[in-house]
Amino acid sequence: MKKLLVAMILSVLFITACAKSGPAVKTEEKDGEVVVGEDGTKIVELNCDKNMKDYAVANTPVEFCYDPAWGAVKVQENNPKTGTSFMVTFEKEGSPSLLFDSLDLNFGDVDFAPYSFRLINPTLKEELIKDGVEKFYNDRGLSEKVKISNVRKSDVAGVRAVRVEFADENDKKVIEYVVPDAFENFHMLVSASADMAEEIDDFVYGLVINE
Repeated sequence: MKKLLVAMILSVLFITACAKSGPAVKTEEKDGEVVVGEDGTKIVELNCDKNMKDYAVANTPVEFCYDPAWGAVKVQENNPKTGTSFMVTFEKEGSPSLLFDSLDLNFGDVDFAPYSFRLINPTLKEELIKDGVEKFYNDRGLSEKVKISNVRKSDVAGVRAVRVEFADENDKKVIEYVVPDAFENFHMLVSASADMAEEIDDFVYGLVINE
């Protein structure tokens, strides 16, 4: 009996020791760049073609590659009453633009209501997502209505998203990637003219979010 008790105690001590002595998480580097953070989170490296430029959006974990032909990068603050909202755009008309809205955003103006990203749940089936997409574009306290032609599930930098094709109030065709909870405390919306469908798809595919 004593032998059995001793064996049981040793077994518990051995399991406890193993649990406590698991592999320590260490940072890893590749070509001088950290690819795994101290918490074990993998850091995705931005990989731009030689004819592209790289850009990191200040105060966010977002980085992307862009065509220099789009012109200089511009950042426009939207100055809400509370929260944060800003856009990253390019000089060339129709080029991709990125809207960043914080979860606590409030403009305090019914004529300039923020997008209700919570209306869209990219985890649902596509036929169920469409209802939320229509409300997302039309229930903003605005008179204009968009004409949605295509909605499909997608992802941006590993975050679930919805790709929407529509014509705006001026019948201009647009493609947007709606990304609820793109990263901590922020939603993201990536837009471009439908004439640049291939460019925006490539742009989104190469974008990274290292949070």
